[in-house]
Amino acid sequence: MRETLYTIPVWDGFGSGEGCPLCRIYQILEKQALSGILGPAMMEPSIREETNRLGFCPRHMGMLARQEGKLPFALLLQTRVGELRRELRSQRIGGPRLDRLLGGCYLCQQLERSMAAMAENVALCWAEDPRFREVFAQLDNLCPEHGWLLLTAGKGRRSREFHQAAAEALDRSLAKLEGEIGAFCSSFDYRNAGKNALTLQEKGAVSNAVQKLSAGKSE
Repeated sequence: MRETLYTIPVWDGFGSGEGCPLCRIYQILEKQALSGILGPAMMEPSIREETNRLGFCPRHMGMLARQEGKLPFALLLQTRVGELRRELRSQRIGGPRLDRLLGGCYLCQQLERSMAAMAENVALCWAEDPRFREVFAQLDNLCPEHGWLLLTAGKGRRSREFHQAAAEALDRSLAKLEGEIGAFCSSFDYRNAGKNALTLQEKGAVSNAVQKLSAGKSE
């Protein structure tokens, strides 16, 4: 299958590396989104209106604060705070509009849309590329969040087959994770003293589980 704009990022995630391939794709998209929102995009009226309305979640605020150059982020914060003050003055305390202003994140919303599109690209690659199906058949490191995302992706005559393949990949991944955590827990049982040493994966089972269960978003 010839590489196209939609297949390149999929192979970037699935082609190499450890961990969930969709978490890797998410991290690439997140890095691009962080730098993009502090670039020319922040001056676009439609985007600025959305960042004023939605703000940013604590995680993304922390990441934006660590980016180089504080002025672009400070300008976003300035108009965001101004939006909150305007809403406070225009509505009674505790009104529903003010509540909505405090629960969103512009970057989370954009990344959710991007990942939904990326899941569709994965399904398309699976349907059209035998080589990708071979790679997918060996997949055993999906995180639950992105595995579930794949179960809702895909259209057309092969979608049911793709959903079955995705369900099997997620089950393999969860079984592997469960086994690693089980081995780690069993190593503390005195009855297992002196028995087989833990593998590197089993030693890191707790941190690996945290990464998997948080879709790679834990700090």
